[in-house]
Amino acid sequence: GTTVSTVTPTPSSTVPSGPVHDATAVHTGEPWAGSKPYELLIGALGVLLMAVGEHKRRRAKQRAVAPRS
Repeated sequence: GTTVSTVTPTPSSTVPSGPVHDATAVHTGEPWAGSKPYELLIGALGVLLMAVGEHKRRRAKQRAVAPRS
């Protein structure tokens, strides 16, 4: 016949049941948690670049329309 034996693994180390006191930050599980300042900085940089580009476009358009003397 067939012999079936079950082996119950024993843990090699104990798992602490309380909080880790040396942890520096709580991980919320969200991939971008804590990145709000960086998001705002990148957004502001994008708006600034768009404003500079629009300003340059308007100046170039004015130069093209301005009468030459």
